[in-house]
Amino acid sequence: MKNSNLTIFANFFVDTEENFLRLQDSFFSFYKVNPKQWVIGVRGSQKIKVKNFLSSYLDKEILYIKILSDKSNWIKESRNLFNKVVQENIFIWVEDHICQITETKLSKIIREFEEFKIDQMVYSFWHDNLKRRIDFL
Repeated sequence: MKNSNLTIFANFFVDTEENFLRLQDSFFSFYKVNPKQWVIGVRGSQKIKVKNFLSSYLDKEILYIKILSDKSNWIKESRNLFNKVVQENIFIWVEDHICQITETKLSKIIREFEEFKIDQMVYSFWHDNLKRRIDFL
């Protein structure tokens, strides 16, 4: 499958083995959509495991991963990470959410985003308060 015109963006705090396992399940649920870029920040006691896991599945040419201080400011670090994004289409990855559609259907949605100039789609149950906090993205 050719690369999707997509950046996967995330800023995680993974602090337990359970969170790490959920992240893996989430990753496997959509990674075959083959995005052109991954921009990931990670904090928490499992951050090195997350880095090693992602590095084992993704080419270093498409993966930008930054290990962050556990006390770092999520909003500030997200802004800094966002400067690395080069694709117009951005998938904000929530590490414990599972994609419920096939990579073929997700790729079709990405193509429709480009075709119809759609600027956003919320795929999660985020609350309005959180959406307002990340509007800068």
